[in-house]
Amino acid sequence: MSLFVLTPIIGLLLFYAFYYSSINEEEEITLSQKAIIQLIAQTMKADGQLTKSELNVVKEYLLANYNENVSKKLLLYLRTVLKRNLEIQDIRPLCLRINQTVNYKGKLSVLSVLFKIAYAQGEITQKEFEIIQLFARFSCIRHEDFRAISQLYIRNRNNWKRRTQEQNNHRYQRTQTQQPYNSKKWAYDELGIPENSSQDEIKKAFRKLARKYHPDKLINASESEVTYATEKFRKVINAYEALIEDK
Repeated sequence: MSLFVLTPIIGLLLFYAFYYSSINEEEEITLSQKAIIQLIAQTMKADGQLTKSELNVVKEYLLANYNENVSKKLLLYLRTVLKRNLEIQDIRPLCLRINQTVNYKGKLSVLSVLFKIAYAQGEITQKEFEIIQLFARFSCIRHEDFRAISQLYIRNRNNWKRRTQEQNNHRYQRTQTQQPYNSKKWAYDELGIPENSSQDEIKKAFRKLARKYHPDKLINASESEVTYATEKFRKVINAYEALIEDK
């Protein structure tokens, strides 16, 4: 990666560090937090360029999950990692370190921020996607949770859409035998909209519910709330996919 591309981002990180310079220095960052930052740095560098939009995503994630002092230290550490510009060949040790202290809800939050970083340019590259996939695998992220979050950013994986629709139709047929196999009533009900809704109305309902039940909203939630919201989030994704491809 060229110094020309890297320098503006390093400068921004220095600015953030100076902005928080009056904060108490006593609190130390942990090994798992460092591992998260290294994983974030790998994702940021995967497409060969660093952007302000990516850095803003990282800053938003840090401030949502840590206090200002820890966020400052982690931004400084990110600057150090990016400046070294080292390519990590195997991210498994990072994931294992994260697994030691980060619970499942926290790992979903990490998964979400990796997708956001990768999507900051408007398109996720193959290398970025591979890093995120490896994190999900080594962190034991459930497939349905990975698929649900990824579908917010990847709209062209038709094989996933077809499989999801088939699974939903089969599940609905087992539990609601009154409805025909190809009925989409369950999907409209899940989104809380009438069956004659337009494509724009479907998208609007989906975005509203996706924001409500998104993993980023679960930071301070209880385990039961996380379980309910995660399941609801998957159902909303499934309902949207079942309806939008017919429009």
